[in-house]
Formats: sequence, structure tokens, C-alpha cells
Amino acid sequence: MHCKRIKGIGLLDILVVVFLLGIVAAIVVPRFMNLHSDAHRANNQGTAAAISAGITLLQSKAQHKGYDRPLTFQMGEEDYVILFTSDGWPQGIGQSRTNYMLFEQSELGDAACKLFFEVIMQGNETSVITRNDYRKNGERADYMAMGFRGRVYDGCRYIYTDAQPEKGKVYVVKYDPNGGNVTVETGDMPR
Repeated sequence: MHCKRIKGIGLLDILVVVFLLGIVAAIVVPRFMNLHSDAHRANNQGTAAAISAGITLLQSKAQHKGYDRPLTFQMGEEDYVILFTSDGWPQGIGQSRTNYMLFEQSELGDAACKLFFEVIMQGNETSVITRNDYRKNGERADYMAMGFRGRVYDGCRYIYTDAQPEKGKVYVVKYDPNGGNVTVETGDMPR
């Protein structure tokens, strides 16, 4: 009787399989690594869209009254006013026409941008703090609000505090009352 020799898996077969799995891993893993970053980018784009939609709603309400008159609204038990540029873009917020903060006013601008964010995002789980809350008290939230006056634009910046797209960089949602633009960018963490 003649026996057939059964051939098993050899070392070369195992090396070929490991090599092929390595190639597949090298192609697939980087794609999954970007999912986390993509999710944060999408979150910021969603926040920017919500802010933009809220601004459009405020603008349409103000247009009915005239942009030279502040828009009054209630949040909780407090009454607030929003002031508009002559083009109809929100530029400040306060408790009365004479007691308000413009977004571009340094520390006051931080508080104004925080309050504006809370008004726009009412009912949303997204949290916001000011730069002072972050520095002095070590508080944490989804976004850090900053009033800004610069060469290119004045307005509000909302620094996303949950993720860094690259080392030393942060996502920034910007609102510019000089044209109503709301954008998402990456930038350096402000000091």
C-alpha cells in the first residue's frame, strides 16, 4: 500500500500570510485612525451650522423691527437685548440698550460671546466657558468663548476644547459680525 504524504502549513506559507496581513493593516488602519478626527471636525461643522442658523433667525426677527433697534428676548428669567450692525448682523448683547457688551471688547467680549453662544444654542447640550473661567478656575467645557478684535475680523471665536486635530492646534469656530460669516478652522491655542 502506498501512503499519501499529507503536507502541512510550512513556514513560508505563514510568512506570506503575515506579509499580506501587514499590507492590509498598513492600508486600513490609517483610515480608521482618521475617524476620530473626522468626527470632531464634523461636530465643529455642526456647531457652526447651528450658530449660523441661529444668527439667521435673529436677523430675520430684527429685520422686522429695524436693525437700528435692539432685539429683546428672554432667556430663563432674564431679559436681554442683541444689538445689530447696520447690515443686520449681531454685534453685541446685554441686559439693556445702554448696558451691553460688544463681541470685540477684550474680557467683556469673552462674556458677550459666551452669552451669545448660550442664546443661539438654547436647549443644546453643548457647553461654553470664557477664557477667564478656563484660566483662573480650570473649568472645562466643549467650547471656550473669546471676543476678538483683529486685523482681519472682529467677532467671536469658539475654541473647541475636546480634541486637537494636530499637536498644538485646535478647532476654532469663528463668527464675524462684519459679514455674518461663520467658519471652522484649525489654529493655535490662544493664550
